[in-house]
Amino acid sequence: MSEQAASYQAMPSLSPYVGTDRYDHPKEDHKFIAEQLRRFVDVDRPMRVGDLGCGNGELIYFLKSQFPHWEYSGFDYTESFIDAALSFEGLAGVRFRVQDLLDIAETFEGVLCTGVANIFPDVGELLDKLLSVCESGGWVLIDGLFNRHPVDVRVTFRDNSFPESQGLWRTAFNQHSRESITTMLRGRVRSFEFVDMIMDKDLPFDPAKPAVNSFTFRAADGHNVLTNGLNLIVNRTLLAIEK
Repeated sequence: MSEQAASYQAMPSLSPYVGTDRYDHPKEDHKFIAEQLRRFVDVDRPMRVGDLGCGNGELIYFLKSQFPHWEYSGFDYTESFIDAALSFEGLAGVRFRVQDLLDIAETFEGVLCTGVANIFPDVGELLDKLLSVCESGGWVLIDGLFNRHPVDVRVTFRDNSFPESQGLWRTAFNQHSRESITTMLRGRVRSFEFVDMIMDKDLPFDPAKPAVNSFTFRAADGHNVLTNGLNLIVNRTLLAIEK
């Protein structure tokens, strides 16, 4: 893992990505990603798709149900997440590898990267990598907390909810401004677009989960707002890039 992301800790014992119960209950984010793919990608065309930071492969599993003619590969540096993916028969035939995404050398026509950008204090290194593994004419989908305002935010936190994380300072929930990302991408890609990810499903606070996990509350306009134990407003955004 790169030095700037080294303070991120996956903590498999506290993670949902070591189980199998999530495969048949797709996240709202994953449904949204499939909708956006249908909007700007020729989804009928067979293609090679790489999921960088795939966790237990639950996004790949959902996309396989929507686009079964694609060839999928998943990469994650946390071995227990990849073990979970390999042990799930619904992902048979998908290639999974334990690997730091910044060390991937092969290329794909489609590149996915979800739940990863916010662990990087500086997203430039990650964007460079995603573009390098995407073939010309291909696409990249990356989600993050891409701030509408010209402000980049670095977050360091300590979650004392569980013995495994007590006293350990970690980084995540970093916000990268759309202005900074636009500067990084301008002139390097054919097009790119920021798409707000709206959470209309209620996610109640669960005291049995780590305090950093997300839950929702209702805003004055009736929409759900994501927050977490860091007391942050989590404005999720999808960045769609055509290379």
